[in-house]
Amino acid sequence: TTPEGGKLYHQYGFLIGCQFVTLSEGAYMSDKPTTVACKPGSDQCRSPLWYSLPGPCPTKGLQQQDLKGNSETLDVSKGKDPECVRRMPGGRCRGGGPPTGAPDCTYSVEQAGEILLDELAGIEDYNEFWNTSYYKCQQDKMRGKVSGPCIRNREYDGELDRG
Repeated sequence: TTPEGGKLYHQYGFLIGCQFVTLSEGAYMSDKPTTVACKPGSDQCRSPLWYSLPGPCPTKGLQQQDLKGNSETLDVSKGKDPECVRRMPGGRCRGGGPPTGAPDCTYSVEQAGEILLDELAGIEDYNEFWNTSYYKCQQDKMRGKVSGPCIRNREYDGELDRG
């Protein structure tokens, strides 16, 4: 959640968040406009969107040092004490009913399974991929197996990643 989130939650309840992300921060562009806060026709008009569904105690939890890539055992409740969870239950409606607009019932969720991004992209070992993929790409390029550019330390390039 953003630093201002706690103030918003206190005043309005656990609102669903939606904000556009600059292309220098995001790793994709939408094929349709996502914002009007841009120069008409510019790439920024198709910037990525970041949604936030606030769960229990959204202003606390994982610290940067707790993040370990895509881990199935990541405890997102770490750092959330019972008192905080009681005071800030989040916006997910209990019992699965439709949202009522009450501060603690701004969205509902239906389980549909899960998939890690690594699985979706075919990455078997995240650390190996992150630390060696650029070098492997360079080697494959020298052998003629890869024709496109190998990108290092960049998540998004407006020219190379058009889609």
